Amino acid sequence: MYYTVKIGEVRLIALDTTIKDKHFGGLSEEQLNWLEKTLRQYADETTIIAMHHPPFQTLIGHMDKISLAYGGNRLHDLVKDNAQVKRVICGHLHRAIDMGFAGAIASTTPSVAHQVVLDISPDAASCWNLEPPAYKIYVHQPNVEVLSYIAYVNDYEGPYPFHEGGKLID
Repeated sequence: MYYTVKIGEVRLIALDTTIKDKHFGGLSEEQLNWLEKTLRQYADETTIIAMHHPPFQTLIGHMDKISLAYGGNRLHDLVKDNAQVKRVICGHLHRAIDMGFAGAIASTTPSVAHQVVLDISPDAASCWNLEPPAYKIYVHQPNVEVLSYIAYVNDYEGPYPFHEGGKLID
C-alpha cells in the first residue's frame, strides 16, 4: 500500500513497509517505482515520506535486526535525487532518533505506549520501559523548513512564567 495526500503546503507520501507475519519490513520494486514517479510529479512541493520501518541503522542491535530489510538503498538514492524531500518519518523504534539521510532528515518517533530501552550495545537485550509516552508533531510554514517537536502525552505541572513585571523570575 502506498498513497500521497496534500496537507496544507506539504506533500505527504505514505509507504507501507510491513510484511505479513514478519517483524522486519521492506519496500517493493512496485512501491519504489511509484515513489520515483510521484516524486517527479510533485518536484516543486515540500515533501515528507512516512513509513513504519526506518531506512537507517539505529545502533539498537535487536531493533536493527528487524528494520527495513530491503529497498533502503534505492529509497536513499531517490531521496538524494529529490531535494523537495525534507523528512523521512518512521515509527517502529518507540524512541526518538534523528539522523541525516540522503540530504534530508530521517527520524523515528517515541511511542504513546512503551519505549524501547536505549542501549546501543550490539548485544543489548530486547527490552522496553515505561518512559513517558510521547509523539512528534511536524510543522511547516512558508519560507520555513519542516520543524519537529516532541510532545508528551500526560499532563504535567505548569505552565510557569519566566517573567513577572517585566523582570526575569529567579
